[in-house]
Amino acid sequence: RAKEAKNRYAEAQTNEENQLNELANWIDEMETGIKKVDGVPIPEGYYYVGGTKAKGIVISDNVADKELDKGKENVRRDLAGNQWVWVPVETPSSLYTTVDAGVLLDGDTGVKTTKYTNSAIISGITRVEPGDASSYREPDIVINYDDDTNAKTAGFSSLANMAETMKSEYEEMIASLEKYKGFYIGRYELTANGEKTGATQTCGNEVNWYTLYKNCKTLAVGSKVKTRMIWGLQWDATCNWLANSDPRYSITDSSTWGNYSNNTADGHGSPQNTGSSESWKANNIYDFAGNFFEFTQEAGDADGRACRGGYFINNGSGNPASFRGSSNPTITVSAYGSRPTLYLIP
Repeated sequence: RAKEAKNRYAEAQTNEENQLNELANWIDEMETGIKKVDGVPIPEGYYYVGGTKAKGIVISDNVADKELDKGKENVRRDLAGNQWVWVPVETPSSLYTTVDAGVLLDGDTGVKTTKYTNSAIISGITRVEPGDASSYREPDIVINYDDDTNAKTAGFSSLANMAETMKSEYEEMIASLEKYKGFYIGRYELTANGEKTGATQTCGNEVNWYTLYKNCKTLAVGSKVKTRMIWGLQWDATCNWLANSDPRYSITDSSTWGNYSNNTADGHGSPQNTGSSESWKANNIYDFAGNFFEFTQEAGDADGRACRGGYFINNGSGNPASFRGSSNPTITVSAYGSRPTLYLIP
C-alpha cells in the first residue's frame, strides 16, 4: 500500500507539473500570440506534428498533419505540408562576434556588418572576418562571382542590394536566435516541392547556388517567419545539437547514419530521394549527413560558397556531417543541393 501511495503521489506530481506547463504556455501565448509545445514556439500558420524538444519537434504548414504523432519522439515522413525541425540554441552569443563599429564586407559596396560568425568550433577550418577572402566567413559576398547579374538570379535588385540584404538578414537571424533560443531547420534537402520527401533539387539544368538561394526564400507561410538558405552558423549549431543529443550521431565520423559509400543501408553510395531511408534520419532530420553536398550562405574565399555534410560517393569519416568545403556558386554539378531554415521574425 505504501508503494502504491508513493506511485500515486509521483503520478499526481507529474500531472500537476504538466498542468503548470500548459498554464505557462497558455499565458505566454496570450501575451505574445505564439503557441508553444515543450517550450518551443509554434509560429502562426504552422502546426505541431510530433516530436520532443530533446529529439526534434516537427511542425508543418498543413493542418492535415496536426498532431499526427503528438508526444512521440519519432515523427512519420510523407506528410502533406512542408516540414521543419526545431534546433535548440541555448547560448547563441557563443556563436558570433559583435563589432559596434561594423566590419566591411568584401568588394566595394560599402556595406558593414556589426555581427559575424565566430571561428569554427567544428570542421577544423578557422573562419576569418567578413571582407577577408582568404578563408571562410559570413556574412559576405564572393567577389569573383557575385555581380549584378547573379544577384538578380538570386532575387536581389543589384549586388549592393545583395550585400545589404545578406548583412541585415544575418543580424535579424541572430536577433531571432537570442529571443527564441533556437530556429527551425528544413526536415529534408530542398526539393522542387519544398520541404517534403522527393528528389533533391541539385545544381544542374541551370540551377546553381543563386537559384537555390532564391528557392529557399519561397517557403514561408504568413508574415511572422522567414525561410532562407541555411547559414554556416546554423549548420554548426545543428551539428552540436545532434552530437550532444545522441552518441549515434557522430559529426566527425557519420558513416553509420548518412548516405555514404561505406554505409550499409539499401541505396548507399548512390543518389537517393531525400527522406528515403529511416536510417539516415537524426532527431527527425533526414539526410543531414551525406546524400548531397548542401550549399550554405557562408562565403568560402573569393571564388566559392561553403558546402557541408559530404555526399553519396564520399566516405563518412572523411566527409562527415561537419565537413565543410568550398565550391563555385555557378557550378552545375548534380552533387550539390541545399537546405532552408525557418526563423521567427523577432
